[in-house]
Amino acid sequence: MALKSVGYAGLNLYHSLEKELDNFKILKLVQIDRKQTVMDVNYHTSVKESDLRKISNNLSKIYGMMPESTQTRLKTKGNSVTFGNPEKPQLGTFRINFNLNKEDGGRIKTPVQEKGTTIVFQRALNENKSFNSASDILNDKKTRKLLDECFKGYEDKLIDWVHTYYEQQKVFLKKFKGVRWSEFKYGDDDFVKFFEKQIKNVARSVDPTVVPLKKYTEWNPSDIWAAYNMPKLKEEIQKTITKKEWGSLGELNSFLTRKFREQELIGISLKLIGPEKQAKLVFRNDTEDNYKIAEVEDYQVGRDIKFDLDNIWQKSDVGAVTVYAFYGNSFGFNFTRAGNQIAFSTQVLSGGKRTSAQGGNTPVEMVEKLLNNLVSNNNYSNHFRDYPLTYDDFLELPEQKFESYKKMYNLVKPYFSSNAPSFGEFAKIDGVLHKTYKNDERNGRLKLMFLSFFSNAFRIKKDDQKEFWTDMLYMGMKIGKKGQFAPHAKIGEKTS
Repeated sequence: MALKSVGYAGLNLYHSLEKELDNFKILKLVQIDRKQTVMDVNYHTSVKESDLRKISNNLSKIYGMMPESTQTRLKTKGNSVTFGNPEKPQLGTFRINFNLNKEDGGRIKTPVQEKGTTIVFQRALNENKSFNSASDILNDKKTRKLLDECFKGYEDKLIDWVHTYYEQQKVFLKKFKGVRWSEFKYGDDDFVKFFEKQIKNVARSVDPTVVPLKKYTEWNPSDIWAAYNMPKLKEEIQKTITKKEWGSLGELNSFLTRKFREQELIGISLKLIGPEKQAKLVFRNDTEDNYKIAEVEDYQVGRDIKFDLDNIWQKSDVGAVTVYAFYGNSFGFNFTRAGNQIAFSTQVLSGGKRTSAQGGNTPVEMVEKLLNNLVSNNNYSNHFRDYPLTYDDFLELPEQKFESYKKMYNLVKPYFSSNAPSFGEFAKIDGVLHKTYKNDERNGRLKLMFLSFFSNAFRIKKDDQKEFWTDMLYMGMKIGKKGQFAPHAKIGEKTS
């Protein structure tokens, strides 16, 4: 949308500003909100204020600077500079507000993030509104009005998400330009809510016993859906999964795969796109090639799949204890506490470093089943009541149980760093384990849970180790050829 030429050289100033930002390689780190005689330049925390001062000085050489701007006016939101000819004030002025976004947009509520995506998708894919930059989204009156309503109470965080929305729609539009979609909806009428109700009638298996599908998120990571003829699709799905007493998850996934390929129904998993990062669209579980991640298939335990478990024996203060597994430079696992259990959370890495993208959680029940299938006499439990509940309970631990934890520790110890203590040092009075139980009993139990989980995992036969750890990753990311998970698309950061 072109800027109206109201005030002093507004349009020319805007173009000059964009050119300067690009020269300093920070154009992608800002969003420009243009008004009649004011521009708000909202910039990310990684932008250097010294660069912004240089840009202001460069612009002042072309457009002049009013006297009140010769001294920087610090405000809560940022710095303001008024451009114009001091000798000819009748020509008008134009103010630029440089506004620092101090908080990470990832802290807003998930429904706000996801509804924002549907707003932009609706405008770009169904209403044919062309967005050539993140600033275009902010400057489109209809889109901005809807986003402002969506982000009510989180107004300062909208700027952090506009870049994500721009990248999401750009990469999806590139693949599906010209495809017809129903109105993008979020809330009570959307497909997420629909499936959350319908899966109560779906079973992972019925032989020999019924194993119901418990949660939508354990089957499908999709946050929003692109659908064509939504009422008809909902009717067809209901018929597919209610023709028997228990609907089959395999039949449901087959139906979704067909509609996925016909471009009539596509579930989309959404991830935050970091500043200066581009989005990438990938498909999962719709074809044989997409039942796996090619590079992961070549990974070997010890060479590519490595572990950082030192927090088991190092950390004793209050705060969640977290240990890690890394899959090359691309993926990782965070093992930490969720309530009274271990949470198995996958991460997407870039060059071995964390990104803003979460991969999803591996369901506890699947972890236990996988261990049972691969470990003889598996004794791992993810139930907190199977461990000493209190510090006093820990002190009164029977000798036999104490010895079993010693065996677990010694099985895991080769995966610790070289300065790891013996179990005797770890478990002695006033040692790490004692101090942890004293400080936070939940973390004390968590350390013992870790020992139980990893000692059983490392007992898996050498030839089956790779299968176990790659299956753990795939289950967290909701990828698999066994009919466990739904076909879906994922829009996340491009990491290479």
